[in-house]
Amino acid sequence: MNVLARVFLFVAGLAMSLALAGAASAKGPIAATITGPGLVTPLRLSYMSTESRDTMGELTADGNFFHQAFTAFNGGSPSKVRPAGALGLRYLVVYKMPGPSGNSYLRQSLYPFTKAGAVTFMAKGQRFWGSRRTRGGWSRGSQSLTDALVESGLPAPASAD
Repeated sequence: MNVLARVFLFVAGLAMSLALAGAASAKGPIAATITGPGLVTPLRLSYMSTESRDTMGELTADGNFFHQAFTAFNGGSPSKVRPAGALGLRYLVVYKMPGPSGNSYLRQSLYPFTKAGAVTFMAKGQRFWGSRRTRGGWSRGSQSLTDALVESGLPAPASAD
């Protein structure tokens, strides 16, 4: 393959990547910052990073971000009732969501070390993209989410509750 063909393929691939990233960012978060017990520095996840892309996807999907954030999102409705039992350590997740008038930031509480897997909570009424407001609620994730977060740098407690 000649040099011109390689340059064309590289530019075409780059343009496709940027187009897909732009489309994805218009629909939800592009990054998350996690702070809490045992973290000396925040744990940063991003769809733009090959190292944390899978964990970011796990956090938004299994952590039920879209159902907690968007009132019109069908299925998987978050609960208005806090799960029974001890939730253990609480972490704060701050999601960065690009929008038509700049970035919005949504907050979600994360309890990754419960006996049955991760639990998340998003407060109802957080404002984003101007006039939109979060649906809010509680959601139960899986042990898979906890495992992905620990693998990405979240410190596991000596004994998980």
